[in-house]
Amino acid sequence: MFTNTCVENQGYLFRRNLALQFHPEISEPMIKEWIEQYPHCLEQSHRCMQNKAQMMTNIHEYLTRQRSIADQLFDWWVDQIRHQP
Repeated sequence: MFTNTCVENQGYLFRRNLALQFHPEISEPMIKEWIEQYPHCLEQSHRCMQNKAQMMTNIHEYLTRQRSIADQLFDWWVDQIRHQP
């Protein structure tokens, strides 16, 4: 149901449960905390992984778009479960 070019299975809907392997609720403090807490995860470059500079570039613009996408996702999910028996 949710895919991208790096990870085929990013999430799914099973009955009334929405399971995600990404964080649509991400915030700037969360990003900064994770960068500080897990710097070793950013050591190797990979086409599917951003480095710290990439993550922080235009962060406010990115998070504004991300919140809009998260709102749409959760609205969609609520609509799906409303129509299930």
